[in-house]
Amino acid sequence: MATGKRRATYFNNVEIETLMHAYGEYLHVFRKKSNTAAATKERETAWEKIASRVNACNPAGEKRTWQQLKMKYKNIVQTDCDGAICLVEEPPQATTDIVTLPVKQIYQIHLLQKIKKYDQEMLFLDRQIRKTDLEIEILEHKLEVSAWSQVNYVNYWNIN
Repeated sequence: MATGKRRATYFNNVEIETLMHAYGEYLHVFRKKSNTAAATKERETAWEKIASRVNACNPAGEKRTWQQLKMKYKNIVQTDCDGAICLVEEPPQATTDIVTLPVKQIYQIHLLQKIKKYDQEMLFLDRQIRKTDLEIEILEHKLEVSAWSQVNYVNYWNIN
């Protein structure tokens, strides 16, 4: 088995929401038209601050680098808001007026709920895998104890 990079865990909803809100707070930094080294450093610093906020919201989870977060943001907003769903804007959460919403927003709400469902399913599968791994460890330990006790039993009778 190759010992290369391990695939990162999926982003959960809290991480994505924190990323989007933090990006909005630093939007003025990212929208500057400057192409100087100072502007590049300022953008990098902004991404590092965003990364620290995202990592703070998920202390038990995987720590994300600012490069990972930048790529995730680009993946979220890569579709044009005219041609597809733009997840940058927060969709209305009240479903009472869903009939009055444009189709794009209804579809956006649908996609966000689907993402949330998939995140929950992935969490469930991760927990099942962890449970199975622990059960395997328990069985291996029992096997070792059983083998050790048999060896000691045979040695005890061979000595006496």
